[in-house]
This record gives sequence, C-alpha cells and structure tokens, in this order.
Amino acid sequence: MRLRLYVLNAILILGLSAAVAQAQAKGAQKGTGQKKQGQQTVRGSGQGSGAMERDRDRIQMTGRQHRQLQACDRSADQIRRRAGKLAKGASGRDFDPAGARKERDGLREQVRTMEQEHERLMQGMSPEQQQMLQSRIRNMNEVRERLHKTMAGIDGDLERPSPDGKRVAEKAREMERLSKEWRKHYREIQSSAVTVP
Repeated sequence: MRLRLYVLNAILILGLSAAVAQAQAKGAQKGTGQKKQGQQTVRGSGQGSGAMERDRDRIQMTGRQHRQLQACDRSADQIRRRAGKLAKGASGRDFDPAGARKERDGLREQVRTMEQEHERLMQGMSPEQQQMLQSRIRNMNEVRERLHKTMAGIDGDLERPSPDGKRVAEKAREMERLSKEWRKHYREIQSSAVTVP
C-alpha cells in the first residue's frame, strides 16, 4: 500500500515538473517574439524618420508653384523652337533677311513671355525658398544675361544693310543652347522639390 502511494506521488511530481517546464518554454518564446517585433518597429520608425529628414532637405513647393514651374519650362522650350527655326532659315542658301527679322520679332516676344513667367515664379516664392535656391537663381540670372546679350547681337546683325546669314544662324544656335540650359535649371528645381498642400 505504501509502495503504491509512493509511486503515485512520484508520477504527480513528474507531471507537475513537465507542465512547469513547458509553460516556461512558451513564455521564453513569446518574450523573444515580442523583442523581435519591437526591434522591427524601431527599425521601421527609424526608416520613416530618415525619409522625413530627406523631405526637409528638399525645397517644399505648393501645387501652384509646381504649375508655374511647368509654365516657365514651356516658355523656355518655345524660345528653343523659335531660335532653332531662325538658325535653320538663316543658314540656308536662300537667306531672306525680311523673313529672318520676322522670326527675330517672334523670338523676342517669346523671350519677353519667358521673363514674365519667371518673374511670376520668383514673386510666388517665400524668402526661405529663395534662400534655398540662391545658387541656382544666381546661375539662371547669368544665363539670362547671356541670352539678352545674344538677342542684342541678332538685332545688330539683322539691322545691317546686308545681313550675314551665317552670323545670324550662329547667334540663333547660341540662343537655342542657352534656352536648353535655362530649361535644365527649371527641371532640376522640379526634381529637387517636394509638393506640400
């Protein structure tokens, strides 16, 4: 009888020990899972924070400012097209000074339009935005000065009694090149900007 009780007690003790060990093992696994999940959360939070920091480094522009940038880009492209047409007509054998002057007038009008679009863009920018774009704005002003100088050279050539078509074509191609450089600045501003409400 005593032997039977001893055996039963031993069986109960072993069962309880196994149950306790199993519970501890589950608790350890759960703790490890929570730790990993916490690490993933912290890592994800860090990635989100990095994206926010990158956005802060980019110039923030409204949708309206982006549309104005696109208008500036289109006006600069029109100068490129006009200048290319003038260069093509002036470099041919049948150079027509009267026709070239007409193209020149259209080119000058397009330059004026681009100037107006550019001023709208600058006036719509905050001091902080202009500060961030200070270097690029300075470069664009230098391009604009060269563009005006080249335009004046075309005027001077076409006002001669017998204009030299090759000289006109050369300056028109320079206008075409400068307008491409101008557009490059606009597009780089767009690519470095992030839209805000």
